[in-house]
Amino acid sequence: MAKIVIVENDTDIAPLVQKLLEFEGHQAILVQEPREAAAVVWREKPDLVYLDVRLTAELDGFAILRQIRSRLDVPVLMCSGLSLEQKCLDAGANAFLLKPFDFRELMDGIKRATASSKEVKRL
Repeated sequence: MAKIVIVENDTDIAPLVQKLLEFEGHQAILVQEPREAAAVVWREKPDLVYLDVRLTAELDGFAILRQIRSRLDVPVLMCSGLSLEQKCLDAGANAFLLKPFDFRELMDGIKRATASSKEVKRL
């Protein structure tokens, strides 16, 4: 299955997302420290990045997305409890997921992000 890096600061959601992805057979790598997220993505070269928008007061998902995109073209699924879909897509995310979400919505978001990435590469 896929290797997925999870960048999520919510200590309730992060391990749940990790377990759900592992249950589906994915290799899920949880990044505990947002400042290390881009370096982990560059090192691991995952098939997908699950990236929360709100991480810390100093560093948000948009900054991490810019860091990732500066060196690697990988599908990114951004998520937030706020309706920021267009802002995330405009910033370069492949798909957006509104919190709270259920298992089916998470899997659908992953499919949309990877499908979007493949279509962009074909153009």
